[in-house]
Formats: sequence, structure tokens, C-alpha cells
Amino acid sequence: MGIVPRQRLQVRVVEELGQLSLLPLVTSKAALEALARLKKPLERCAKSDKEDRMGEPVMFKFKGLPSFKVHVEVMDEALWPSIRSVDLHCGGDINDRFKPDFQLPHPDMVFTEAKQYWRERFSRGYMEARHKAGDNTTHPTTAMGPLWVKHGPDAMVEFLTELIVDAVLAIVKDGSHERMRAFRAFAPQLSSTEAPVALGAAPEPAPQAPGATAGLPGLPKLKGEDSADSYLRADLLNLFSPEAPMAAFPKLNGEDVYLPADQQTSPPLLLGLAAGVWKAVKRRDQALQQSLDKVKRIAGGELLKAALNAPVAYRSAKKGKLLSGPVLMFLLEQGEQDEFDQLVAQDLQTAYSSRIQALLDAGARINARYLMYPIGTNCGLGEFPIICLAGHDPTITAFLLEREADVNRPSVHNFFPAGNPLWIAIWRGQEAMIDKLLERKEPKDGESNMPNVFLDVNSFGWYPDSSPLTLNQEPAGCNVLALASTLLGIRHINRLLEMGAQLGDCPNELASFLLENARPLARHVAKGQPQNMANGSVLQQTSGMRIEVLVQEILRDDESRRRFLDAIDRACHSLGSEDYCAFMRMLSDLIGRAPAAAARLCDESLQQPKVNDHRRHPLRASCLFSKHEQQYNAYVGTWVWDSEAPFADKLAPPPQYRRSLRDILMIKDSMHICGFFRTFWEIAREIVLPDQRQILFCNISVLRTPNIINISILRAMNGLPQDQLVCLFKDSAVFRAIALYVWTVYQPAYFIDVWSTFAQLVSLLVWWQNSGNSTWVVILWIGFTSVVFLDTSNLLLNLAQLELPSRKLMVQVIIGFWMSALTWGGTRADSHSAMASGLPLCLMGIMYELRLYHPLGLPLGRNLLPILKAAQTKEFVAMLILIISILLATFLAACVEFREFEGQLLPVAVRTWQTLIVGESSLFDVDNYEHHALRYLVVSFLFFVCNIVLMNIFISVTGAGYEEERANIEGTFSAERFRVCMENVEVTGWSRFFVLVAMVSALLVRMMVSLALGEVLVFVSEACALLIWLVLFLLQWHFCHEATKLRVKPEDLEPEARKYFWICVPSQRLEVDEDAPDVNLLNEIASELREFREMFQRRPAVGRMRRLRRVPVNSQRRWLQDLMMAAELDLEKYLDAALHWAETKDIVQSDLLGGPGTCTSHQEASAVLEDLIAHLGLGEAPCRRLRWQLQQHWQPPQPPSQ
Repeated sequence: MGIVPRQRLQVRVVEELGQLSLLPLVTSKAALEALARLKKPLERCAKSDKEDRMGEPVMFKFKGLPSFKVHVEVMDEALWPSIRSVDLHCGGDINDRFKPDFQLPHPDMVFTEAKQYWRERFSRGYMEARHKAGDNTTHPTTAMGPLWVKHGPDAMVEFLTELIVDAVLAIVKDGSHERMRAFRAFAPQLSSTEAPVALGAAPEPAPQAPGATAGLPGLPKLKGEDSADSYLRADLLNLFSPEAPMAAFPKLNGEDVYLPADQQTSPPLLLGLAAGVWKAVKRRDQALQQSLDKVKRIAGGELLKAALNAPVAYRSAKKGKLLSGPVLMFLLEQGEQDEFDQLVAQDLQTAYSSRIQALLDAGARINARYLMYPIGTNCGLGEFPIICLAGHDPTITAFLLEREADVNRPSVHNFFPAGNPLWIAIWRGQEAMIDKLLERKEPKDGESNMPNVFLDVNSFGWYPDSSPLTLNQEPAGCNVLALASTLLGIRHINRLLEMGAQLGDCPNELASFLLENARPLARHVAKGQPQNMANGSVLQQTSGMRIEVLVQEILRDDESRRRFLDAIDRACHSLGSEDYCAFMRMLSDLIGRAPAAAARLCDESLQQPKVNDHRRHPLRASCLFSKHEQQYNAYVGTWVWDSEAPFADKLAPPPQYRRSLRDILMIKDSMHICGFFRTFWEIAREIVLPDQRQILFCNISVLRTPNIINISILRAMNGLPQDQLVCLFKDSAVFRAIALYVWTVYQPAYFIDVWSTFAQLVSLLVWWQNSGNSTWVVILWIGFTSVVFLDTSNLLLNLAQLELPSRKLMVQVIIGFWMSALTWGGTRADSHSAMASGLPLCLMGIMYELRLYHPLGLPLGRNLLPILKAAQTKEFVAMLILIISILLATFLAACVEFREFEGQLLPVAVRTWQTLIVGESSLFDVDNYEHHALRYLVVSFLFFVCNIVLMNIFISVTGAGYEEERANIEGTFSAERFRVCMENVEVTGWSRFFVLVAMVSALLVRMMVSLALGEVLVFVSEACALLIWLVLFLLQWHFCHEATKLRVKPEDLEPEARKYFWICVPSQRLEVDEDAPDVNLLNEIASELREFREMFQRRPAVGRMRRLRRVPVNSQRRWLQDLMMAAELDLEKYLDAALHWAETKDIVQSDLLGGPGTCTSHQEASAVLEDLIAHLGLGEAPCRRLRWQLQQHWQPPQPPSQ
């Protein structure tokens, strides 16, 4: 397995075996000599076969992993052996028969079962990745997948280290059982006066025998052994009990229980020694130190170190997990909840520091890990540094950090390295440890005041529920900053950024970061990953609301905006490239998910055009605008201004009041058919109509993004809901200009529909007046029917694109065919009913189609469209349903009660309408009062409810809807035009060809039928209608041919087909000299003027005026009213309660909004705001608006200037 770094593996194995005193280089020489004196009695024991092989290589196999074998050579000179050599053999075959023989992991598993499962998952996953890499000869390493390429080497080191250590402990554990039984066989030969000494108790001194070694008690000796051997053997017998090693451990908290000895990893000898140490930890510091000294004196320092670091497993009922670790884990996880709770409350540092220090001095490893199972919903296996258990206690955390605990020691998740203690503390919400790890250290002599540069603030960790090696699930994780953005506040985020934390590869956490972290994260992303912002990888996983916040914060900061726009320029440098296509996909996705952010981004991309020669071609400062369309645009292949270029006069018409007839006739396209009609219209408008143009200062800008008008952008805009599309056009000059450009392209084709409907109206009027003249009837039938065929072809085009036609078009086709069918060929009987229905329909159709125009220079469309939209609001429909319900109730009552109508429904319905709506007393005679009084009472009551109450409310609702639509007319007008144009943008040439063939075929068949029947006049009429329709259809196709350029995809653009979007609008800012001394005053005046203009132009709806109406407030509390208005709260409902809250608690502006000279932190201000929210009892949406306003208006505290 070439993926394993051999040197790192050796270091890890030596580290793990060394802490258990299993290496000869680290084993105490004195202890070896002392324990070697037990060799004589052991040699007299009957040895088993396994003991005979001690000192020879022993092979260990793993269950479920037949290809992994560990050969261990054990040195048996002492009671506690040492490892002479370890040889690991790793096979490379994975067969189907080597599958887990148990089900998926579950929380009730023990450590051995969990390890077996995840070992097999690791081995199988690695070999499958190797097989994939072998099949890919081009990039074999990359083919293994990002998990194994990036994290595989470190994971393999952890995996093999765990295998080797478990194999060594299993071999030592088996040999330890046999040797301990042999040793205890001599216990009955001891004298009955030999009493056991409890671990932790001071041994009583015994009289020395003559000639005995000083310091050893005088114990009876076996034959052939001296007094020192007898004393050592007796003390060792008192330290451990191989038959029940877990009985000597202290009782755990609550319902926590130890695992049985057969499920423990540590050998019985270490369990016996560890039991005494664990029990002593629960006592006072003096007893702990005496116990450590006694074990060290009896067993030696190295064996004591092994006992301190020996893992002991128990089940935590409170956490529902299995834990396995050394004594430090027991002290931090269990000790603080038990018998010295009162001591902890009195002096926490004394309670823990002395015990931890004693254990560390005796050899406990501060950087050890503890094992935990299960982790997450998939029952993963994890190892975590000991320091993670002290996360909620700042004192213990600081003590461990002072003792040089490794702040970068990674945890392990299913053998894959995971986050460091900082990552774990953020995930667990341990703010005490987070603050200690991130706190700025005081500089020492010769050092600068720098943060802890040794802390890895870019550590990567796995999510517990998306851990590696999980079946049918991709692993997921993030680094420290990405995780902190979703769980911590802005204080920690700023600190991490100061220490150099990076966001990483645009993780999913951007979809759920806290809104208060938007500003630092946005600026960090724009600074470190502007290219990822441009290609959309950052925004891909971000939610809509947070996308808007990110983009707004980026564009608000000058440096971030510059970097972002420069990245966009680099991406758009080459059309059709992958970067350009990625940017267009990002912009399309941004339009669909966060249209406000897309609008802001495109408007910020506008820049002043480049001018090569300012003297010869100065940029125009004023031009001639239409009063109702104060915006011009051009879509050309240059971004350099040239006043003599053809697009210059179109973009910014020169400021002249009237054009002469000669100027109009000299238009370049006047000889073209469209140019002829346009010239004719210009002459008529100049002669007949008053001038509808005005000279204004203009602002000419060009969009720095080339080829912005393409099918992906148009489809993204068309996919927006109506309200969002209206807001997009209302707030963005760029998208409003795009809609105007698309309308300019499709206007001739739509103009055919308007004129054709007008021709239908004229033909019906003339037909009505000349119905007796057969010649006129035939001619008018031909013209009317040809328009019906045109409407039918438009309906088929919509169906061919799988789009539902408009209701107006469907009604127009039905009524038209009804009229044409009744008078087919102009030879059949006339139908006054069809004509009576067709005349008003055509007239209303013309008015409806003119909603997109300004005919004769009059703002018909901008005034008609709000009326039509007001009749489509939900409030209007609700009131209409209510009025119809009253009418229906009255109608039913009249049908049942009023017997003089004899059950005739139509007269009753007409009389009901006249009585309730018109106001005439048609349901009763005012001169005849012979009916029952209830009849008059019911009719009068229903008349009052419907005609007075409901009608007045209906008028108010309709007026409010009209006012709201009138305020949004800028966006509604552009949106209506854009929707109509997109119906034709999606129509392809193949669809038009299919409709052409279908219509011609159907009409030819009908003509052949007429010819076969001998109806020559009908045949001629049908042929003429076909020819006229064919001309109209082909003319419409010709006008729409220009729109085929709009259907080009970004990836199909040619590099030389570069076009830039120019926009000319009236100047909205005050032009002043920046060097003038009163420039600030002039800017303030201009800003105030803009606010007054917006206030008068944007009148709020009736339901909103009440919410935003100011209430007389004390000047000291005016800031609270402004804050609530900005959050769009109902002042009449909440203002009095908020003022009473502020006066009662003496809350001033600085307590909530901060500012210079204050000492209020952001957390304190947030707490004050939460108190206000609780006092007002606000819902979720108002709370979110208030918190956002606090984020926007918060000013950090600054010390007052001296």
C-alpha cells in the first residue's frame, strides 16, 4: 500500500506503544531488573504452548480482514513484556465472501464489533478506490476520488496504527492471563500472616529479618527465594486481581457501568493497576499522590505510566455512548459530577489542577485521545483529544493549555483525521474553550502582540451525520470558519479572520450562516475568492435571502466591489470560454434565486464609456427624451463612444425641438417597408400631434459585461413570478433596459396583431352597415377570416411550444370562427348574434393590446395597465365573490318567495340585478303594499348590504389596488411588455414551419372540398383569405427573424461577436465640482431632493399608510420610532408599548444602536432587542426585520477623543 507514509506510521506506532511502556527503549531499566527477579518462580510454573512461544514472533489475524496479519515478537524477561519487533503484512484482495457477517452498525454494539465493521468498511473502500484508479490509466491517482486523494494517506496511518496497537495488546493480554495464573499458583504457600495492603493506604512497617535488605518487610519466603522477592511478589498480588479486574474500579456516576473484562482492550495487569489509580482520583489529593508513589515504588515508573494511559471502557447512560480512555478522561468526564461538587464550587482550580498535575507528573499523557461510539446517526467511531472534555470549563482549559496541550491534535472519525479541538469546541458549542483558544496572548520580552500563530484555524472536520465510509452517502465536512459562521457570532468570526482563517472550497454552510456574520464573510469571500464568486461556486449552495445579503455587503464595500467586478471582467474576457459560461450560469441562477441581488450587481457593473477623443467626440450631457419613455439603449459591438457612430443618435438623440420634413425624409431606412411606415408616422406626428419630448440632462453608461442579452438570461427573467419580475424592472435600470430592447425587437411583429384586430373591427362595422350588399359581404368576410386564421396560427404556435395560450386569444379565435363559420364564403345567412359579440370583443381587444403602447403620444398604456391589474388582485376577487354571493342569495330567495314570477329564472335574475346593483325597486312595486312585510324587509336589508356597504368597500379595495399598481407602474409596464415578447422568443423556426404546413394543408383540403361541391365563389373567397393570411404570417415571421439572435446560448457565442449594452437615462445626481468647498452641502441637498421625489412618487397603499404614519413622540425617543418604521412595524399598534418599555427600563439610543463614546457591545444590544421583542410579543417575521435593522444601524463603540 504505497499510500502509507512509512515514517509517519513508525512514529505513530512508537508513540502509542511507548505510552503503554511496551518498547524496550522506553522501559525503565531499573524496573526491568526488579521485575526480572520473578523469573525463578515463573520458571518453576507449568508453561502452556503459548507461553513457550513467548519471545518468538506471534502472528495475529483480524476477524473479517484475512489479508491483514501482524507478526509481533515479545520480550519476556519481565512480568510486563516489551515489543522487540512488529511486522505488518497487508494483502490486496477483496472478495465478495469477505463481507461483514453482521448488520449495519447500531448503538447497542460494543467496541470490538464497531471496530470490526469500520475496519472492513475502510479496507473495502480503499481497495475499491484502488481498482478504480487501476482502470483509469490517464489519471490513476485522481480516479481514486477526492476522499482518498486528499485524506487517504493520513487515514491509512491511523488505520494501520490502530491495527498494530490492538494486535499487540491482544497478544500481551493473552500472555498476561497465563503468566498471572502461573504466578498466583504460589499464593497459597504464603504465610497466613501476610495481609493484603489496599492500594492507596500507607503500608505498615514490618520488622526486618536479620540480613534482610533495608526497606523490605520481613515476609516468609518460599524455598529458594530471598526476602526481597517475597515482598515484591506479595505487593504485586495486592495490586491486581486477574479473575475480577473490574471489581476494584470506583463506582461511576448515575447509571454508567464498566464494560466486562473480556470487552476491555487493556491487559489485566494494567486494569488492576489502573483500578487503584482511578479509585484514588476520587479521593483527596494526598491519597492520590500516595497511591501513585506506592504503585511507582512497587511496579516501577514505566509500568505506572502504562497504567495511567491504559484505556478503560465504560458505557455512559446519560450520553448514550461508549467511552474508552485513560484516567484523565475519567477525571474530566466523571469526577466533576460526583463527590467533590462542593469542592469544585469553592475552588475549581484547586480541585482539578492538583489532580491533573499529579497525574501528568506521574506519566499521564496530556495529548492522549479517548474513544467514543456511536458518533452521529450512522454510528461512526471517533477518537477525540482529552482536552475536548474540558471545553465548558475555562479554568481547566487554561490549565491544560498552560501544560502545553496540543491545540492542533486532530480527532479521528472512522480512521479519517478530523477537526482539531477548536473545530470540536465550535461544533459542541463550548464557548469557554473557543475563547481560550482564540484569546490574544500577552507578548513576552522581544515578542510582538500577535495571536496564537500555532493554532490551526483552518482545520477540517467531518460532520458526525455525514462521516466517511458511510454506505450510500457522500462524506461531508467543512473547516473552522465555515462551521463557525453557522454557530458563532460576529465577534468570533472577526477573530478567526484576524488569525488567518479561510472559508475553504465554498461549502454548504453559506446556505445557513448567521445574518450577523454576513458582512465579514462577504468581504472575506470577495477578497479571497473573487473568481469563485464570479463562476458561481460560492453562491451555488447559498439560500436566496443570504445571496442577497452577501451580494449587497460585497457591493457596499469599495475594495470588495472592485475585486468582484474585476473577477467578472476576467471571466468575460473570452466569449464562449468556460469562465464566461460559468458566469452566465451564475447570473441566471442569481436572477432566479435572488433577483434583487442580480439587479444590484448588474447596476453596479455600469460604467462610464471610454472616449478616445474628448474634443472631437465629447460625451453628450443632454438629449431629447420622450416624456413617457425616458430611457434609450443600444446593443453594439463597441464600448468606445463616438458621436458620429450610427448608434449615437439612437442612444442619445440630439437636443433639438422639432425636425424639418427634409430631416425626416433623409432617414436612412425610409425606403425600407418598415422605414416607410416609420417615416410616415414621424411626418404625421410632427404635423398633427403636439411635441411629446423634452430636453433633459442624460447619463450615458455602458455595461461592462458583454453579450448580456442571451437566452439563458431571458429565460431566467421569464421564470420569475410576476411580483418579483415587477420589482426587478422597477429597481434595476439594466433589466428595464433589457426589456425595452427586447420590446423594440419584437414591436413590429406585435404591431401586426394590433392592426389585424383593428382591421377586424372595421370589417365588422362596415359589414354591419352593408349586410345587404353581397359583394361587400364577400370582401369583408375575406379580410375578417384571414385575421381569424392569423389568430389561429398564433394559438397553434403557443401549443407547439407547450405553452398555454392567453384567454384573450382563445376567446378571440372562438368568436372569430363562430362568425366565419356562420357566414362561410360570404354566401350564407348573416348572424347578428355573432357580429354583436365580435364587435365589442374586437374593440376591447384593441384596448387591451394598446396597454403596451403610448398611442398618439398619450400615456394610455401606463394608465390602462394599473386598472387592469387592480382587477386581478386577491382583494378585488374576494370582494367580487362576496357580492356575487349576495346576488345569488337574493336571486334564490326571490325565486322561492315571489310567486308572481311563476318560476321564470331570467326575469328574476334581471330584477335582482336592477334592485341590488342599479338601485331600482324591481322586486316589489312601491305603489302596491299588499305583500307580506317580510318581503319588503328582506329586499331592503339585502339592498343595504350589497349596494351601500359592500359597494363602498369594493370601491375602497379597488382604489387601494389601483394606487398600489400605479406606484409599481414602472416595473409592471416593462414586465407586461417582456412577457408578451417572451411568447415569441421561445417560438423556433421549426414550430413556425410546422404551423405553416399544417394551416396551408388544412385550408387547401377545405378549398378542394368547396371546388368539388361546385362552390366556385366560396373557393375563390377561401383562396383570397389564404393568400392574405399567408402574407401576414410570413411578414410576422420576417419581423421575428431578428429575434433569433436572442436565442443564442452563452456557450455558442463566437469570440468576435462581442456586443455591449449602452443605456442612456436622465441624470439622477447633482453634478458638482468635487474640489468645491460646499460639495458636501450640495450632495446633502441633492439627497434630500431625491427623498422628497421618491416620497411623492411612491405613495404607499391604504393598508400601508396606517403602518408608516408618524405619531407625535418625545424627541428623546424619536430614534425608537425610526427603528420601528424601518422594520415596517405597525406604529399605532406597537409604538406606545415600545415607548413605555424604553421609559420604564431607561433605555437610550446607545443601549440598542451603539455609537461613539458608548461601552455597549453588540451582544448586549442584541439582548436589549430580544427584551423589546418579548415585551411586544412579535411574530417571527417582525423579529427578523428588527434584527436586520439592528445589524444595519449598529455602530461599534469607540472611545471618546481626548
